[in-house]
Amino acid sequence: MKKSEVKVVRFAARRIHGIAALVSICLIVTLSAVYGVSGPQTSSGSVSPAYNTQSPPDSQPGFLTIAEPENELVVLIHGFCRTKRDMYPLQTFLESRGYHVFCPTLPTAFGSLETCTLKFEEEFRELNGQYDRVHFVGHSMGGLIIRLFLSRNDVPGLGRCILIGTPNNGTELAALADRYCKPFMWIFKPCRSFQPGRVEIPPPLNSPPPEMGAIAGNGSGLFLGRFITGENDGRVPVDSVPFSGMKELIVLPFNHVEIHHRPETAELVIWFLRDGTFQGNNR
Repeated sequence: MKKSEVKVVRFAARRIHGIAALVSICLIVTLSAVYGVSGPQTSSGSVSPAYNTQSPPDSQPGFLTIAEPENELVVLIHGFCRTKRDMYPLQTFLESRGYHVFCPTLPTAFGSLETCTLKFEEEFRELNGQYDRVHFVGHSMGGLIIRLFLSRNDVPGLGRCILIGTPNNGTELAALADRYCKPFMWIFKPCRSFQPGRVEIPPPLNSPPPEMGAIAGNGSGLFLGRFITGENDGRVPVDSVPFSGMKELIVLPFNHVEIHHRPETAELVIWFLRDGTFQGNNR
């Protein structure tokens, strides 16, 4: 075989190997997003000292005893590649504490942030002011949908808002996917809004603005967490969760897939909805 032919064969082999690697990465990202593929999970983690955070409660779930809310609604918004079923554990917890819950399914697998927000606006209009107070809780992309929705809509009786594991400042995973596999970004349009610096969301339209809290995770046992610099929950860096207008941040030792299913997180949600703080000093 001539030298020129050998070079061509080697070049083709490198190209095929590169394409195969990119396809593998895309499959891993997709499967991890949809099915929550994970490695060994950690049950502990250090809290980043860069923020004013509180330690999670050390008592058992169910200790919080408060008067049931009257005609208050909590809107739950699920994350990327999920449906309303993913929020069911938190929904049942809130309902057991006397809250009404509205939890729609949005097209977060293939619909852009804009598309998902417009769909949610349609769903929300059907509520037609049935409740005296309306709170919002979102996981992951759901938090971005809530922020974009509130920046465009003045909500009567707006209560408090909590974002759980939301990539308010993007995630390195989306940047990697955009760099090495653009077709992935074309198919899974929500990922475009996860790129660092890609989305800037204005403050809420309501005046005064609602009290907004954020919950981040640093249990990075998920496989994709290895590709993220610094503390992360396996999908989102801890330092990506804070955002302008946020009142309080707490970091919990859970990963992205489990954090919104944990009873400890649910207790913190109740505290913030009731008192506007994760400290729970008045329980």
